[in-house]
Amino acid sequence: VPADVVSTRSFEGWWKVARRDTPDLLTATRESLLGVEETVLDEREHPSVWRGGGQDLKLHYRFNPGAVDDGVSVEVPLPLLAGLRADEFEWLVPGMRLELVTTLIKSLPKAIRRNVVPAGDWAARALAALPSEPSGSLLTALAGVLQKLSGAVVTAADFDVSRLTDGQRMTYRVVDARGKVLGVGVSLPELQAKLASHNRQAVAATVERAHSGIEREGITAWDWDAIPASLETSHGGNVVRAFPALVAGKDSVALRLFSTQAEQLREHALGLRALVRLGVQSPASYVKEHLTQAENLALVTAPYPSFSAFIDDVIAAHIDREIRRVRADGLLLSRAEFEAVRASVQLGLMDVVFDASGLVAKIMVAVREAGKAISDTKAFAFLSVLAAEKAHLDDLVHKPVAGFSGGGFVSLAGLDRLPRILVYVQAVKRRVEQLNDNPGRDRTGQVELDQALALLATAPESKRELVRWMVEELRVSLFAQVLGTPEPISVTRIKKALAG
Repeated sequence: VPADVVSTRSFEGWWKVARRDTPDLLTATRESLLGVEETVLDEREHPSVWRGGGQDLKLHYRFNPGAVDDGVSVEVPLPLLAGLRADEFEWLVPGMRLELVTTLIKSLPKAIRRNVVPAGDWAARALAALPSEPSGSLLTALAGVLQKLSGAVVTAADFDVSRLTDGQRMTYRVVDARGKVLGVGVSLPELQAKLASHNRQAVAATVERAHSGIEREGITAWDWDAIPASLETSHGGNVVRAFPALVAGKDSVALRLFSTQAEQLREHALGLRALVRLGVQSPASYVKEHLTQAENLALVTAPYPSFSAFIDDVIAAHIDREIRRVRADGLLLSRAEFEAVRASVQLGLMDVVFDASGLVAKIMVAVREAGKAISDTKAFAFLSVLAAEKAHLDDLVHKPVAGFSGGGFVSLAGLDRLPRILVYVQAVKRRVEQLNDNPGRDRTGQVELDQALALLATAPESKRELVRWMVEELRVSLFAQVLGTPEPISVTRIKKALAG
């Protein structure tokens, strides 16, 4: 650039002429800045393909701080999206791992960080001790290595991952069969949730091409030998897995392909229940005629739109129990298993319905008595407790969940737990009746209950049901000990259940 170019105006005048002869004069390439050798990526440090879980996915690199795809991006074909796990990508690639580990060490709380300074040196030591082939969560592995090397107690939760830049996280770029980008982001779970329906359709379409005729609609009877637990087919050199499951409909069920086993387990249990239910006649009219007048009056207050709806929910709970007796995960896939469940459901139906009806009648009487105890307690000091227990009653004996097959409190609790629902309701009444006797003891119990409720609120989906019922037993232990619990219960035991 000539020395007399000293302003925007003079530059534009010079460049207008100069670019005719040398259009690339001001173009800076990576080679011109770093040299040719340094721009050729080392395949070991910066591989062009990510390999894991039997899949080969393309990797792309871009230096663009502030952009979502800064750093390394993995190209994910849509049919493979649901089968990926985020922890597999936490490690990034070898050439980026030292900077990543350094930032993670710097993110530790000061009390821990002072044991691992300077961060760069400790990152190099930790990296040398980490597995050469990444496996599981990087945060868990790094915490274990740092604790072993430094002697300080370090857990995965101590790292502040919000300190990581987008360039220090894997970026996921989801593409369809035509290469169109459907989503880009650094959170794999968010992309999986956002594109779940598209993913299921893509998986189904891919697998159906290799295994035609799997998906069906309008099924009213089990008319095939067995449903495969999973199906695989090749897609661009990778393996696409699909998981068949029955899906409940209004008057029939469908057989569909899902992209994850978790979806298969959830949908198949409900679809299987619906298919068994299609072959079972409701005894609602007969049962209603043969219950006592007191039982019928109590059941009128049950939170169901009709007596028939209540009986349908009991039947759903009965079917669920028989299914779980054959397979705990509910994944019955053969005709023999299905027929065995259908026969056992029909055989015990009448006794189950009468027993459940009598028990639910007692529950509804207990609900009325607990509600009356709440209404009769007028002290302003107990207002928050009374409001909480009223909501607790509504939660225990709730209306059917909209759009959910079965969905009433009987089927959601299960027949085996139904007797404990009666105890939980009775515990509400006892707590309210004892408020005036020893308010200090109640406040102490509430502190422990609040701790348990906080654990329930943050429990992972897989353990939420377990923790929910443990909290109910804790309520009995704290406020109605005379009713008893099946086994000792405490906040500590709930924590152990969550950690196990």
